Amino acid sequence: MSFTTKLGDDFLRVPKLVADGSNWVIYKDRLQWSANARGLLGHVNGKKPKPVNPAEGKDASWTPTADEKKLIDSFPKDLEEWETRDAVVKQQIAGTLPDSLFIRIRALNTASEIWTLLSNEFENRSRIVTVEL
Repeated sequence: MSFTTKLGDDFLRVPKLVADGSNWVIYKDRLQWSANARGLLGHVNGKKPKPVNPAEGKDASWTPTADEKKLIDSFPKDLEEWETRDAVVKQQIAGTLPDSLFIRIRALNTASEIWTLLSNEFENRSRIVTVEL
């Protein structure tokens, strides 16, 4: 079964994170759901790490196998695709942050690093109070 649809901006819109993190619980879920709807959740939670060059660290005497050669040949394309997808997630996060938080995350390299910083900052900080009537 296949499912295709054009996901519009309104469908994937995430509210801004308040600078004090008071809406972190809701923001976190909405951002993750939006990334998941785009197939990019792995860039948020770190389960889709940056591809590593299969030839990296090999000495001059190394002769790649046929399978390794395929990985080496596909590496530039795989890296470019990963970088593009990670940039989309970084922009989604950046577009939902106030300037005071953006300044803190702007030098980080990956969406996962950004998400980790934000999670460490706001996890267990916001409170939702429920009252049973």
